[in-house]
Amino acid sequence: MFSAPPRPLLIIIDGNALMHRSFHGFHRGFIPQWQGQPVSMVYGFASTLITLLRTYGPDCHFLITFDTPIPTFRHRADEGYKAQRSSAPDDFYIQIPLLRDFLNTTQLPHYRLDGYESDDLIATAATQFADTHHIIIASSDHDLHQLITPTTACLPLTRDLSAQALLFPPDIHTKLSLSPSQVIDLKALTGDSSDNYKGVPGIGPKTATQLLQSYHTLEGIYQNLDQIRPQLATKLTTHRTTAEHCQFLATLDRHCPLTEDFKPTMLKPEPTRNALEKFHFQSLARRLQSAYTKSEQINNNDQNKYSKKDEPENQMSLF
Repeated sequence: MFSAPPRPLLIIIDGNALMHRSFHGFHRGFIPQWQGQPVSMVYGFASTLITLLRTYGPDCHFLITFDTPIPTFRHRADEGYKAQRSSAPDDFYIQIPLLRDFLNTTQLPHYRLDGYESDDLIATAATQFADTHHIIIASSDHDLHQLITPTTACLPLTRDLSAQALLFPPDIHTKLSLSPSQVIDLKALTGDSSDNYKGVPGIGPKTATQLLQSYHTLEGIYQNLDQIRPQLATKLTTHRTTAEHCQFLATLDRHCPLTEDFKPTMLKPEPTRNALEKFHFQSLARRLQSAYTKSEQINNNDQNKYSKKDEPENQMSLF
């Protein structure tokens, strides 16, 4: 977990990533229904919230971010950006208003901003609370690894979140042999097939990693072209505009012009229970109650230990 000193814990949920995980995960088996409609997205989202609550405690704060259907500044800069992605099935989209209704009932804050991606809102929130909170970003999106610091970790959305380790800077270095801050320039050189941009032709992850290990940043690479073997330097020179364009696409905006402030809140028991019962998620309502009961037992045990520690051993001799 996080190192000292202790801070409040903020969990920022990548709403779009969790929507897709919930929807596609349940489509492999049982699909929950409510009033004749599939609600796998809502059920999976709710289940994940309870798992996070059980794992990190009821004192943690949440905020959730989403995309909007409006093209972003990246789409305007690059017509091919994410152009290869196919639309989700119809029963995915009909669940989005139901999920919004569920979140409104829980009173959890959720944010979206036309022209920006969910990832940009996450970056803005992580920047805003960097000096006051320990932050967990719940998402499997590798673009968010650029935000990882000793006080901001990523939590991949796996089937068993309670057992999933948080990702800190050493984990990124183990995986990529680079720091989180170098993830942007790695993508600038190699591209990102999931977002449909290709980087510098002829430069793969191995060469890009070696360049960044030697010169640290994309700018540093271009400042030292005379130190790089001629054939590679020629590729970099020829495709400099492409590299800088891909760097732009890969860089998350940490200062989105939101019209309202982020207001993280704890998961409130009563509104959350009402939301679960509204959708007839009785098993999740029991899990929610169990999570709060477990937390109360832990707190009571801690208080009992504190009280017993402070009691004089010979207290009964006073009577």
